[in-house]
Amino acid sequence: MAEQKAGLKHGKWLAWLEENVGFSERTARNYVRVFENRERLKSASVADLNDAYLLLTPTEWTCEVCKTINPASQSECARCAENDRIERRVITEGLTNAILFLDPEQRGVEEQARYFSEHIEGKIPKDKIKSVISFLEALCKIWNI
Repeated sequence: MAEQKAGLKHGKWLAWLEENVGFSERTARNYVRVFENRERLKSASVADLNDAYLLLTPTEWTCEVCKTINPASQSECARCAENDRIERRVITEGLTNAILFLDPEQRGVEEQARYFSEHIEGKIPKDKIKSVISFLEALCKIWNI
């Protein structure tokens, strides 16, 4: 199956499975995974397919952004999520201070800053967020706030 899959064009694997085997795509993927890892499984002295599946199931993954090791049950990197929350809070506070400095009588400034912060999420590239925070911090220093 592994050789057949490798030889088929993209999108043709499912049709081939339906015509040629009597089990599900998931089972086929598991069999291919066992085949592709047969040397590793042989050295681990695996007794049956269930043991093989357990051995091949990842228990953790490494975040590509911050290199933190996370459990497989967690789909989002906890460290990156926390950093995002901190960055949004810093941006919100910086915007609040900037708006208050420009117009001390401004009402609902925290609400406006929070709204802006929430709506820029995903619109400022990750690599630019630090620059936005630095800019806001510089404004606060210049204005002594």
